[in-house]
Amino acid sequence: AQLSARERDVLRLYAAGLPLKVVAERLGVAYSTAKENITRVRMKYVDVGRPAPTKIDLLHRAVEDGLLDRHADRETSP
Repeated sequence: AQLSARERDVLRLYAAGLPLKVVAERLGVAYSTAKENITRVRMKYVDVGRPAPTKIDLLHRAVEDGLLDRHADRETSP
């Protein structure tokens, strides 16, 4: 899927295991903005025939698209 830089940032952190609230705080955006970014990411994946309805599916898409290393540790530090 063709994602914006912000969508990639949100997806990378969210798929790495961070709660959406923490993702928003890390990126300095409102929770609602981060949530909208994830919604757009999900819609874009559906548009290209690669639906990602769950957080695990988003993780798989991020790995498949090279946004996350399959073997990288989950990011959990604040």
